[in-house]
Amino acid sequence: MKTMKTSDVRPKLYEVWRLAFEYEDIPGVSKERPVIVGAFDEERALVLVVKVTGHGVRPGFPGEVPIIEWKQAGLDKPSTARCSKTLLVPIEAFSELTRYGKLSPRDSEAIERALRSLGAIGW
Repeated sequence: MKTMKTSDVRPKLYEVWRLAFEYEDIPGVSKERPVIVGAFDEERALVLVVKVTGHGVRPGFPGEVPIIEWKQAGLDKPSTARCSKTLLVPIEAFSELTRYGKLSPRDSEAIERALRSLGAIGW
């Protein structure tokens, strides 16, 4: 997996970054994992990120999107965006994070559709 440490780089829409994401079933415990930049709230200086997992799409779970061009995004294996699993992160936190790459237009559009259908963007 190719990574790039950043210092004064602002995240861009549909880039893939590495971030500690808390487990739902174990409060206070997190795992460093890839996330996708899904939206910005410029007024509050927040970034909405989407959890990425190496597990496949689960039937019956809305908002799970396979990342088709995962290599182009800088990921090292087939991955799924879980658009129902999001987190708001202060934009300044990205100065200490690692960027993998950027989603293809095809994958970006699929993520945007899923986030809109879940009501996660457009705030």
